Amino acid sequence: MSAVAVWEEPRPRPTGHASVAVVICAYTEERWDDIVDAVASCHDQSVVPCEVVVVVDHAPALARRLAGALTGARVVENDEAQGLSGARNTGIRATTADIVAFLDDDARARPGWLEGIEAGYRATDVVAVGGLAEPRWPAVAPAWFPPEFGWVVGCSYVGQPEVPAAVRNPIGCNMSFRRRVLDEVGGFTSGIGRVGKRPVGCEETELCLRVHRAFPESRILYDPSVVVEHRVTLERTTPRYFLRRCWAEGISKAIVASLAGANAGLSSERTYVTRVLPQAVLADVGAALTGRDRAAAARAGTIVAGLTMTVAGYVAGSLSAERRRAVRSAGRGPSVVAADAPPALAPGRERLVRVADQPSPDPTSTAALPGPGGATAWPRATVVVPTNVARPLQLARCVASLARLDYPDLEILVVDNRPGPDRDPEPLRLVAEQPGVTVAHQGRPGASAARNQGLALASGAVVAFTDDDTVVDPGWLKALVGRLVGDGVDCVTGLVVPLELETQAQVWFEQYGGFGKGTRPLLHDLTAPPAGAPLFPYAAGMFGSGNNVAFTTSALRELGGFDEHLGPGTPTRAGEDLALFVATLWSGRRIAYEPAAVVHHAHRRTYDELRTQVHDYGVGLTAMLTALVAEDPRHLVNIARRLPAGARLVLSPRSAKNAGRRPGYPSELARLELLGMAKGPAAYWRARRAWRGAR
Repeated sequence: MSAVAVWEEPRPRPTGHASVAVVICAYTEERWDDIVDAVASCHDQSVVPCEVVVVVDHAPALARRLAGALTGARVVENDEAQGLSGARNTGIRATTADIVAFLDDDARARPGWLEGIEAGYRATDVVAVGGLAEPRWPAVAPAWFPPEFGWVVGCSYVGQPEVPAAVRNPIGCNMSFRRRVLDEVGGFTSGIGRVGKRPVGCEETELCLRVHRAFPESRILYDPSVVVEHRVTLERTTPRYFLRRCWAEGISKAIVASLAGANAGLSSERTYVTRVLPQAVLADVGAALTGRDRAAAARAGTIVAGLTMTVAGYVAGSLSAERRRAVRSAGRGPSVVAADAPPALAPGRERLVRVADQPSPDPTSTAALPGPGGATAWPRATVVVPTNVARPLQLARCVASLARLDYPDLEILVVDNRPGPDRDPEPLRLVAEQPGVTVAHQGRPGASAARNQGLALASGAVVAFTDDDTVVDPGWLKALVGRLVGDGVDCVTGLVVPLELETQAQVWFEQYGGFGKGTRPLLHDLTAPPAGAPLFPYAAGMFGSGNNVAFTTSALRELGGFDEHLGPGTPTRAGEDLALFVATLWSGRRIAYEPAAVVHHAHRRTYDELRTQVHDYGVGLTAMLTALVAEDPRHLVNIARRLPAGARLVLSPRSAKNAGRRPGYPSELARLELLGMAKGPAAYWRARRAWRGAR
């Protein structure tokens, strides 16, 4: 279907000059050849633009070189804040044409591009025209890359219209606007979008939402016959880049939702997530099962991984400082978020988003945390970090992130778990000098013993725990405490996401299961087992992780703290957090899971470290089950009933545990986990003997 069928107007081939100015934004000499090609493609048209402006984003050397080399284009420097949004605004001001088109510096326009743009504006209600962005791969597209995720590399994707149609927003590398519209709405919002190589975006989405509000009867047209070719660098063909870009997209969507409201800001995404992606997964799974396409299973897994990372990025971005800066730079207050909370945080998450947007209360004031039953002052909180100081730089990074917490009344306890009196004080010197940080010592080995030492010393009504290989978000503690107070529970866990996915071992750990527990707020109660969870409450990691958890101090002390026979630093290696979660439920208390409380975990980088970690988790799982039975024999009957389901979970390739593993995932890891499980019961009894000997 052509544009003729839409408007029923003739579409003669124009001659001469178009009434279109083209703006190309550049920032690095690494793209020199691409920039030259982009400018040349603007003139290789059936009609030529009335002007081409290249805006250089805070790179004076590049600006000088381009000014001396380019013909048929004017070079100007970005006079706003660094970033794509500021550069585009500079380009708008530098042009005079009635229509302003934007072409990326690594894209080239196909012949007929400008002609198609001009034709789109023959309909007077069209205020913006965009088109198709075809990827120009280094060789061929990776077999694992799903075409539904073309936006990851800045290109069109399955799910967009295949004929000319009205859309919410065009693709940033191939879009144009009427000048009067840009003048009316004020251009692109500073603080949103790409700065250098940072893979974020959505600035065009936010602009188009303002256009729709200002011109409610207008249309933004997407015409797939208006084509540019967008170069995909080799770096962007890796799984690492794919996941980073999905994470960044989630953060960008959170910013847009804050500025425009979730209903408008995520309208297209809902259809994409609920229709396009499920259909793609089903089709790929079907192709994989029938053997028609060997790469289909990989694409299905990539879709799931990409969606998961995007949603996780959205949750993290909803409470990020970057989102708040973007809101302030756009002249919008926190009330925007409160009035239209992102759906990923609903229902009941609006309160936490609103709290996270407020300035930190003065510790001496009576500032209150809104709760369902009325206002309650922020309680004093203690954060405990156990450490054996094996990773001093990671420890320092963790403590620095804790020092940036947006919380009014905070105590940070770092518990040195190295044995003996001859400990080297130097690795902890910088940590001890941080304001508000106290360093304590627990010579009995094991992270559980160190945590319990922190619990004994804690002065807060709430005690939270993280590990020395994490980085916490500034709103982490408020999200945990807000849920404790708001839901009246004694334990809250949060979302743990990868700090990086730079090595294959880190990616495999995520496929193994990672720490993430999803993006839906949950409430666990022993009297109300969740549907479809036959191992409840004994499923490994079902409730959260010990590196992201908070308790009311009184409840944790009543429970006796962490089992010191379990966990890192003991023969059992792990399992202490799950044992405590089961004990919490067994006591009649409830556990909440709050995805707005985000911690970033530094996964082990090498395969040898991953092998050890997976083996140790196997040891910890069955050691934990043994500890529960030793403490209360009634657990034995419950565990026995769940053994068949547990065996299916571990052994079946189609189980929830194993289905997410991609081709190439080492089968050795599954064997190591089983080997560890076989060792767990004996490890627990060794730990008991060692603990008695250490007392």
